[in-house]
Amino acid sequence: MLTHKALLSIRSDELRTMIIEESPSIDSTGLEPTQILLPELNGDVARSLVHFLYTDLLPTYATASLSILRSLVRTGKKLRMPRL
Repeated sequence: MLTHKALLSIRSDELRTMIIEESPSIDSTGLEPTQILLPELNGDVARSLVHFLYTDLLPTYATASLSILRSLVRTGKKLRMPRL
């Protein structure tokens, strides 16, 4: 899933650390792709997380699912995102 490094870094200190660790040599443009793995997230949770990162809102399908909400709360704690 493609996202913007700057946005991830602003929204989560933990994601910022992961980006820095996975980007040992950043090119002069800063556009080099970086892969961050979060294997504990299923597709719906990952999409909900990205939606939240960009909008500060949870998508409707996420609020209707207790399992997605629980996973998002765990993920928010892991990534040090108090608003999530």
